[in-house]
Amino acid sequence: MAETRTSAQQALVVDPAVFGWVTARSPRSFRALQRVTLPWTGFNPYTPFVAGLVPPEVFYGRVREISAVKDPLGALFLYGGRQLGKSALLRKVEADFSSTPDHKAIYLDLKARGVGEAEPADRIWSVLATELKRVGVLGPKVSTAASPDVLLEQVRRWLEDNRERRVLVLADEADAFLTADSKSVRGSGGEGTFANVARLKGLMDSTDRRFKVVFAGLHQVQRFSRLSNVPLAHGGEELIGPLKPVEAQRLVVEPMAAFGYRFERPELVWRVLAATNYQACLVQIFCERLVTTLREKPLSSAQWPVTVTEDDVRAVTGSPEVHRNIAERMRLTINLEDRYRVLALVIALRSQADGFQRGYDADELLNEAKRNWPEGFGRLTASDVKIYLEEMAGLGLLIQQADRRHYAVRSPNVVHMLGIREDLELELRQTEFSLPYDYNPRFSRRLLGSGQQSGAHRYSPLTEQQLYDATSPGLTLVFLTKAHSPELMEPAIRSYASARGLTVHTTTPDTLVDVLTQDTRSKDPSVVFADLRYCGVETLGQTLDRLHRHTLRGKAKPPRTGLILVDPRAQEVLKDERVTQVLRSERWNADSLRAWPECPFDTPDKRRRLMEATGGWPSLVERTVDYATRGGFTLEGALEAIQAQYAQEKVARTHLDRVELTPSTRNLLTVWVQYVEPGEGCDHGDIAAAIGLDLAETRAFTDRLADHGVLDDSEDGYALDLVTFRALTTVGKES
Repeated sequence: MAETRTSAQQALVVDPAVFGWVTARSPRSFRALQRVTLPWTGFNPYTPFVAGLVPPEVFYGRVREISAVKDPLGALFLYGGRQLGKSALLRKVEADFSSTPDHKAIYLDLKARGVGEAEPADRIWSVLATELKRVGVLGPKVSTAASPDVLLEQVRRWLEDNRERRVLVLADEADAFLTADSKSVRGSGGEGTFANVARLKGLMDSTDRRFKVVFAGLHQVQRFSRLSNVPLAHGGEELIGPLKPVEAQRLVVEPMAAFGYRFERPELVWRVLAATNYQACLVQIFCERLVTTLREKPLSSAQWPVTVTEDDVRAVTGSPEVHRNIAERMRLTINLEDRYRVLALVIALRSQADGFQRGYDADELLNEAKRNWPEGFGRLTASDVKIYLEEMAGLGLLIQQADRRHYAVRSPNVVHMLGIREDLELELRQTEFSLPYDYNPRFSRRLLGSGQQSGAHRYSPLTEQQLYDATSPGLTLVFLTKAHSPELMEPAIRSYASARGLTVHTTTPDTLVDVLTQDTRSKDPSVVFADLRYCGVETLGQTLDRLHRHTLRGKAKPPRTGLILVDPRAQEVLKDERVTQVLRSERWNADSLRAWPECPFDTPDKRRRLMEATGGWPSLVERTVDYATRGGFTLEGALEAIQAQYAQEKVARTHLDRVELTPSTRNLLTVWVQYVEPGEGCDHGDIAAAIGLDLAETRAFTDRLADHGVLDDSEDGYALDLVTFRALTTVGKES
């Protein structure tokens, strides 16, 4: 039994004593069994890093909000700051609603599907059709590519067959979708906005809301819920903010009690809540560490239940790691827009100076914000700033005082978590603030799912613009190494092509003739995808010739694309005249990180530090972000963990193998890194002097490095990427 408290494998130990107690007290009660067995396990009931997948046992409160979402006449918009429980609530509704016969609830993560960003707003219909088929609302013969009108009619018929039937669509992360749908589209009746939302509203109205859609998200959802030109305007909205005091108190006390912990005094519970601002995710962070700390104490059976003392709570409150975790979670919402961030810093500093005794109106905050960031606030009026302040109150960052003119921080603890006065002043004075990001396909990458082993989110090796180029008619080569995640190329191409009516055929040299014969008979536009890395020059040349002839445009032929993956050794084929274009998979950079809205490295300084730690290599970036979002690491801890790995010789050698540098190239690089500092730029003359080549040879050398993706080109010259630099240094020390 003692081993179960430290083992990764957890089990409830039912011995004769437990069996007899449960039989006598509460036969057939699994909850009673848990009461006397859970305290002896190492299981922690708090899961602060599950991103919406909150176990039902620790989901507390939100009764009114859940009722509003389920109610046919209830809320159509659900909004709040990051990590405040929107997704957890929707998942809870999905599970509860679908347990009623003839009720179907489907949860859609629109951002994960790229709807509104990588994909147009009308992509929502194929996503919706797939889920409606899964739950049985649409029959198996209904195509997911059917028109919106066909899908809506099929849903209407399903509802008409039984008046007890209902369909509830929970559209999470809807900010980008609503933004895209708000743009004017020309149709038969002229220009119109919100074409897709209007269709959904039409089905809601015609079915007396037995079909209902709820849009959940951040500040954009909040904004659209109040616009008069949105078809669902005045349809009701729900703010997901901090928990009510009683609900937050239960989240602290009840799971702890189930595992044998009792607070010494009620005031200790309220001290926990004061430190966490009554926010469920922050309570989870605090209590997860509290349980871990208590478990580290040596205990005997005579000491159960365990008393949680003031010293225990003080130890967690004073933990630097807990402080950083809570502060980083709070800043996820503050950093949604730099205007929010500047206003939050201004109010925090003013509140500290005034002893948290007053609130501030839009006029005085505008003057202070304009002084600190003229570009961001120079053209705004007090009315504009008041809208931002109302949004910040809606996101749980501020409170609106009784006169509805003045705004203040929710509590002094919020400001204390953000930092001391000197740090906040420095942040306001030295940060390079930027205006809201506009979607740019040159930098944006689509989410492809999660890694089977790591669980980390994986993104396309190519940007959206590159995917557009790669699937355009003609013959395209994609040049990449093992470090550029080539295994994700086919899923990325299929994901992009499916939304554009392109058929994708995957082939090998052995099946090429059959695949091309089959494709020739089709009248649909297509992409023939072939991974020909390491196939040899002769095989590659033969495949190029056949695909080139296959993709030549004719008057009666549909657009056809040949897409071939090649490795760094295939240098000669890159200049082949039969090739329409050559694309290179690139590492993440500061611009592409900014196009990743969920990335917790959400300021220029944080993105710079992420780039320094990972070099922008896809697997390292994705792993570091996963450490910070799901692994329980602070941002600093995640960066330190990833850098520490590359201080190990085995990991360093693996990286050098994955970038596929030849032994001779590695030898030259080993010489170069001895003469320069990490990230130091050099011109061709400096590099030539360091490695002993002439200028022509040096230019060819840097071209090869660029092909392998290990070279950074800046105004200061050429520099080896930081991860490869560190890997060479580590291997050199061990040699």
